[in-house]
Amino acid sequence: MNDSPEAASARSASAMDRVQTPAPPQASSGRGWWRPLALVALLVAGITIAWVALRGEEEAGSDNMLVHLVEAADGFQPDVPTTETARAEAYILEMLGWAVSPPDLPALALVGVGVAPIGALPEGAEDVEMPDVVTPAYRYEGQSGETAFVFAYDYIVLDQVRTAFDLPEATYAVLAEPTPVDTRRLGDAYLVTWRQRAIIYTAVTRSEALFERIGQAVAT
Repeated sequence: MNDSPEAASARSASAMDRVQTPAPPQASSGRGWWRPLALVALLVAGITIAWVALRGEEEAGSDNMLVHLVEAADGFQPDVPTTETARAEAYILEMLGWAVSPPDLPALALVGVGVAPIGALPEGAEDVEMPDVVTPAYRYEGQSGETAFVFAYDYIVLDQVRTAFDLPEATYAVLAEPTPVDTRRLGDAYLVTWRQRAIIYTAVTRSEALFERIGQAVAT
């Protein structure tokens, strides 16, 4: 994409040859009129390609919430080990004042609940008592010991952090569809993001089999 075309004048002879053996004058046939336009077109195309490539790097390097959730999953340890949905609900209500339930995921067992920091609030945010953005977080285990971590949040949380990090636009678009389930891979992590009414959940796992089961479960 960055290759430059070779100069047409260097294809057949060196500069010294051309000085020593000039070509005899010929009548203009008008065949070369397009060459300056072609050079201009190549220059414009090169500039356009470089701009698009730079724009792609900027978008790829922009911070997004899913990256933060993968990092949070790597360090998450439940505050309360529990297999009971009611106990998990009570803990989150006590800690965050938010009535939210851990999702029901067939073939997976809830084993713990906690409050997970997922990043710093953007500069100038009003909540000085809690400088980090935190969400309810749950640990699940499969029958073979595979683990998945599920984070719960809503559009209010997304509005809080939007100037610092945000969901990808493609994920937002999927969450607005009749079947609001977004699946993707980031490095060696698999993510399923889905919406149940006003609550958004993101499951993070390193197990492809678990990823597929979660995706199927929340899409039905």
